[in-house]
Amino acid sequence: MKAKLLLLCVATCLAPGCQQDPGGEVDAYTISRSGVMFQDEQFDVVDVYGFSDNQAMAREIAEYLNRQEPNTYRYRKKE
Repeated sequence: MKAKLLLLCVATCLAPGCQQDPGGEVDAYTISRSGVMFQDEQFDVVDVYGFSDNQAMAREIAEYLNRQEPNTYRYRKKE
């Protein structure tokens, strides 16, 4: 089930209909998953870009993923 959910999120984030005008610079965000063995481990799961409000979209995706596994997914601004 987790793999299907992750594929849905990746497909949604990369959908061509959601792409912005390439001329404007907008911050991208990364959704990370906390490690299984150590809480400090972070694994990048999804890059969020191409939306008019990438931060709101990243927050919404992380909240959705955290419904199954609370306090596991976080988002941060991509460097």
